[in-house]
Amino acid sequence: MASSFVGTIAYWPPERFNYANTNTKYGIRADVWSLGITLMEIILGRLPYLYHNSFDKHEGQHVDYGFVIQYYIVKTNFVEVIERYIKPKYSPVLCEILELCTRKLEERPKLGYLESTK
Repeated sequence: MASSFVGTIAYWPPERFNYANTNTKYGIRADVWSLGITLMEIILGRLPYLYHNSFDKHEGQHVDYGFVIQYYIVKTNFVEVIERYIKPKYSPVLCEILELCTRKLEERPKLGYLESTK
């Protein structure tokens, strides 16, 4: 388990933004989340929460994009992103893996479960 705050914020899972509990530890499930986000980024050509939400409304404004990204990571309905943009073109197995990867921490599987997905 790790407790440091390193890495690229764009791939952090929502639980990493729980600043109320600074002793929060994270483990392999954070990496599972990052895997799902990375796969969706490859498929969509941009981060899935940016694909689904628009930064255009912030154009010309001074915005701290770290907080905007944090907001989108926490608020984006990834099941909807998968259903609308990925499912029509990709296999049900891949869509299932993406959905598993982007579940809330308590429901997100560890890597071993993903490896057994067929």
